[in-house]
Amino acid sequence: MNKYKELARRKRGQTTIEDDNNYTHLSNTELIKLIADLDPQKRTSAAKILGKRKCIEAIAPLCNQLRVETVLYPKIAISKALGNMGEAALPELIQLIGKIGNNQNKELPSKLFAKKNYPCPRDIVVRTIVKTGKIALKYLTSILESKDTAIVSEVIDAIGYISFYSGDHSSFPMLLNLLNATDSDIIKWKVLRAFSAFPLKESGDALKYYLTKSNIPALRREAERSLAQVDTKRPLLSKCLSVKDFHSFYWLKEELLGFCRENGLSAIGSKKDLESRIETFLLTGSVPKKPSRVCIPKIKEQIPKEFRRETIIGHGWRCSQYLRAFFEEEIGHHFRFDGIMRDFIKYGTGKTLQDAIEAWEAGQKGPKAEKEIASQFEYNRHIREFFKEHRGATLREAIEAWKKKKATRR
Repeated sequence: MNKYKELARRKRGQTTIEDDNNYTHLSNTELIKLIADLDPQKRTSAAKILGKRKCIEAIAPLCNQLRVETVLYPKIAISKALGNMGEAALPELIQLIGKIGNNQNKELPSKLFAKKNYPCPRDIVVRTIVKTGKIALKYLTSILESKDTAIVSEVIDAIGYISFYSGDHSSFPMLLNLLNATDSDIIKWKVLRAFSAFPLKESGDALKYYLTKSNIPALRREAERSLAQVDTKRPLLSKCLSVKDFHSFYWLKEELLGFCRENGLSAIGSKKDLESRIETFLLTGSVPKKPSRVCIPKIKEQIPKEFRRETIIGHGWRCSQYLRAFFEEEIGHHFRFDGIMRDFIKYGTGKTLQDAIEAWEAGQKGPKAEKEIASQFEYNRHIREFFKEHRGATLREAIEAWKKKKATRR
């Protein structure tokens, strides 16, 4: 780093790990005193350490310093420290919304926010609150009925941001009520932006209404942007998801397993088993008892290494290399273990290898039937159907089409 830039950053309160370590021996009381020190680096280090310690006693002093802090790095450190305190810091922070700085939206924008992510809140307190996560939503939604539009405007930013990145849809009804009740164009614009966090039919209907009926360009632009997000945004798999939305998107088995483990559901079984279990959980909210696993020993007969046509297929046989060599010798080197032969060996206990050969040869003589792909293997089914419909297409094109398909509501 350029030494002049480094010097400028240190004057603005930037610290290193070594700087912070100089104060780790101090008590919480001593660190709280440093929060208001004249040296910005000391303020930064004190805030960092108190945040890591989650010192509840420091919440009020940190909030007081946030009110008056003008130097960049101490302000960043204080915000992170309060965010790290979690729910305990929310009552103090809520009181400061819209009261620090002058960076809040005061009028409708002339340009559209063109990015696909959710814009970071401009209010420093709201940026701090969103660091606490979903727990803040119950505090924020309680403020939506306030008559102070400046505060409500910033609260909407916080709700939209948290909902967008957490997948929590619980705040949507309150936002919809606010949209229908308010006369403020700023509030309407903020709510329309927040609706990009809610891939729901109701949000889509409201956005379409403003897109076609509003005579205010900023509202139409925001409705159009959010509508594009809602139509393509694949929601997070969370316990706040509706059953309808759960069935409207494709989920990887790894996502289903992660959801089950996170919510105390059994992660045993096929993909269909997991989907059924999650559907029940989303409907009822209850966690069924995990099925007890009864270990039944699987008895498999030893597969011999030498075979004859009269050899009887045993229970639990698999398609071994020795069995392959036998079939190649009897049928020819063109022999391959296909689905017919694999199933015959697996389920043909008590029949002979002569029966297996005859079944395989009969299958070769008839027309080749396209093997059905089970419903849970949606990717494989998509690839097959894509190449049928797009002759000459590449695998890359098929994969790109799959990415769009799985992110789109069915």
